[in-house]
Amino acid sequence: AKENLARKRPDVQIVGDDLHPLAQVRDFAPYIAKIKQSGADTVITGNWGSDLALLIKAANDAGLNNVNFYTYYGGVTGSPTAMGAAAAGRVYMVSYNHLNLPGDIGRVVTDYKKKFNDDMYTGAVYHAFAMLDAGFVKAK
Repeated sequence: AKENLARKRPDVQIVGDDLHPLAQVRDFAPYIAKIKQSGADTVITGNWGSDLALLIKAANDAGLNNVNFYTYYGGVTGSPTAMGAAAAGRVYMVSYNHLNLPGDIGRVVTDYKKKFNDDMYTGAVYHAFAMLDAGFVKAK
């Protein structure tokens, strides 16, 4: 994979590849120190929930303000609320759904938050049922 990346994007270099046990790390400072030392300007992470929130908190605490974080799981239950303002302009979610969509799904997300005091990240469920409903109507 690194060879393909180097061929397709010679301006991009992978400078680290670390894994940690899920929901067991409470102090991400050592990971942030390694990122800081590497000089990386971007982190791609599979973290979500408390792991993602603690990673961003550790980055902020260490003054790592010039690094962007990309994740697929930024909208998973509790992540947006846990990260709060610390993630603004620094954490980007690459996903099929997010919490700020307009229209019907936006109303569903807002109502869900009011009812359950939690983030609704399962937009695919809503879209699947909306498409199924539309198919029923069309097929009569």
